[in-house]
Amino acid sequence: GGAIAQRMVIDYPEKAKALFLLSTSSRVAAAAEAGWLKRADEVEAENPALAAANRAVAKYNMDEEIKGIHVPTLIIVGDMQQEKSRAI
Repeated sequence: GGAIAQRMVIDYPEKAKALFLLSTSSRVAAAAEAGWLKRADEVEAENPALAAANRAVAKYNMDEEIKGIHVPTLIIVGDMQQEKSRAI
């Protein structure tokens, strides 16, 4: 969802008043890219359209384009919880 929201604000800035991003990125990391490309190869024979979509996801990178986003943007990220919660 975060990548789609960024893409929408980049392509249609006049339609956005603000942007909220939660645990997302403007590009795919190397490990995830390899996974998407592997998945594309696995489905290529039976579903070329899905394989093409997987390759597109593997290569998305909006690092330069997001510099043009000029609406108020809230970005929230976190790390894994270090302590386990206990039931009361």
